[in-house]
Amino acid sequence: MIQQPFTIRSKKWLLRMKRRQRNNFGTLNIDVSLLECMPNTWRDGSRTSLPNKYVSFYVEYDCNYSLEQIMIIDGEELKSDPVSVMTRIQMFLKVDPMIDYSKQIRFNTKKGFFCPVSLPSNSTKCLGKGKGRKYPDMMEETEKFLREYYMPGNVALSKLLTKLRQPIPIWLEQDLSHQEI
Repeated sequence: MIQQPFTIRSKKWLLRMKRRQRNNFGTLNIDVSLLECMPNTWRDGSRTSLPNKYVSFYVEYDCNYSLEQIMIIDGEELKSDPVSVMTRIQMFLKVDPMIDYSKQIRFNTKKGFFCPVSLPSNSTKCLGKGKGRKYPDMMEETEKFLREYYMPGNVALSKLLTKLRQPIPIWLEQDLSHQEI
């Protein structure tokens, strides 16, 4: 599963800072944290801020698996349309009989994501209150900095997906279009 690296990393960074400071999101400034603190963390090899490593992971998988055994999934699409993605995964894995996920999960407007349907009540049962939290918006300067930081890995990922004849995720197309501006 691939996801936009700077979005994931900024959320993980916020959670890490929250735990360290025993603070809440309202008083954490993601822009100050990312622009001033993260470069030091990058040097110490923290997993929170490593550059996009999707291509190196693929190279490792390619040594052990054939292309027909590898399925690349867009994490954003999985969040927004899990029924379609799960159907494609089952087809890829040749699952029989296939599970109809349109009956198994439903969008929960309160949480803001899809949750399992509990039977027989036919209501959704979502993960705990820590899941689906809202994050503060990033300043344009911070977003630009992170887009540039992850750009080399994203360019390599785009080339790899094109070579493998895999679809380019929308988030990746958008990130690459920022490079040309």
